[in-house]
Amino acid sequence: MGHSRREDRKQQFFQLIEKVYRLSEPAVMDCAGSCDGTCETKMTETVLFLPFELEYILASAGLKENPFQEVQLPSGRYGMMDYHQNCPFLEYKGCGIRPLRPFDCRSFPISPRFPDSPLAPLEFYLATYCPLKDNLSAPYIDGILEGWKILLPHLPSDWKHFYNSICHYQERLLPPRRST
Repeated sequence: MGHSRREDRKQQFFQLIEKVYRLSEPAVMDCAGSCDGTCETKMTETVLFLPFELEYILASAGLKENPFQEVQLPSGRYGMMDYHQNCPFLEYKGCGIRPLRPFDCRSFPISPRFPDSPLAPLEFYLATYCPLKDNLSAPYIDGILEGWKILLPHLPSDWKHFYNSICHYQERLLPPRRST
């Protein structure tokens, strides 16, 4: 991919990232204060960064060096955090880059399951070990589901396949019913 084309794609993703980050703003839960950082200390998933999300976070945080692991897929290199190690920004009962945390972290304990067919629906699952899973607000759930749906057509198929392979799906999430 040419430099100009890559830069255009990167800028498009930066805009998508900012959009889904805004949608996830209702995700202001006292996670660490409620569970001592369960998602970091008892997590069985790997966090996979969106395309260009690692570059977005590093640039936004003013970091010169990448403290995260990376995985090479045919469509590109992606940041990730393996569940065998804590996040390099985990502080005592908190996230040191909370406003810039990856979308996969923002959506926890909700994980998407990407369909094999473009005609199949996107499914969502809950991490059953999250002590806050039963107290997720409707705006939080709606924002996360909408964010993943916005991202879906922009994610490379190898990225979606890899994401599905590293997630340990647990309990199917059925969105809350709205009273009319």
